[in-house]
Amino acid sequence: MKKIVFFLPLVLVTAVIAACYYEPAKTATRGMVIAKNYFYNPSSGKYISSPENSPDTKMWFKDSMAIVESIGAIIEIDEKGHETREMKLANYTFVNLKTKSYYQYHSFTDTATIEKKFTPFNKDRLLIHTLMWNFFNHEIENTSEREMEINDTTINQVTFKRKQFIHSIHSGNENWKETTIAFYRCDKAGTIFRYGDNYSKQMECPMVKVQFIPLPPLPMSSSTLSEIVYISDTLTAQELKVFDAWEKNEKKYPIRK
Repeated sequence: MKKIVFFLPLVLVTAVIAACYYEPAKTATRGMVIAKNYFYNPSSGKYISSPENSPDTKMWFKDSMAIVESIGAIIEIDEKGHETREMKLANYTFVNLKTKSYYQYHSFTDTATIEKKFTPFNKDRLLIHTLMWNFFNHEIENTSEREMEINDTTINQVTFKRKQFIHSIHSGNENWKETTIAFYRCDKAGTIFRYGDNYSKQMECPMVKVQFIPLPPLPMSSSTLSEIVYISDTLTAQELKVFDAWEKNEKKYPIRK
């Protein structure tokens, strides 16, 4: 038996989910970022990645357009119930943030043909959940009980402003508290990649990194960390050809809304 699983972003139980929206850019208008997720390792006392559970998500952008690479796992279960898992590329999704149009392709080439097309508001909306980002305006209510600014920190020559939030979490019959530490980059004002727009607006800078720390009695081992890593402020000639071709495809094959 074989099935394909598309990886979703980490569940952000404090209701801070990844959001992306279009606004006039103040920083780079093209380039590439990677969204990364980490899990706390009690043995080393460090956050480590887990590609088999939450692989990195590559995203290219140009003006109001983005292309998202989706990774899936092909899981095979034999007659004895033994499971094997293989990570494979699932697809690429071209997103026009102005028109809120989505086009899926199998390969990142300028000659690729459209596999599926949809909007956030039609019957295929569930397809969006294979993406890392919502890619449409989505303000998340700040439900924190307590918040405070904490000292700036510098990591790899990048300075982050920080705020700390305390949340009460209710899930079924279980209740617990969690600390959320938000990292803001003021040098990335205007970026379309950020976490929780309402949280970003509080500092007038985008929140590009967020750490979730459960409070006792929950163990530190359930702590997670997510971040947006800005890789490049440019696109290669081949990447530009892909954007140009897929933008022409959108105009040639518009989505009925």
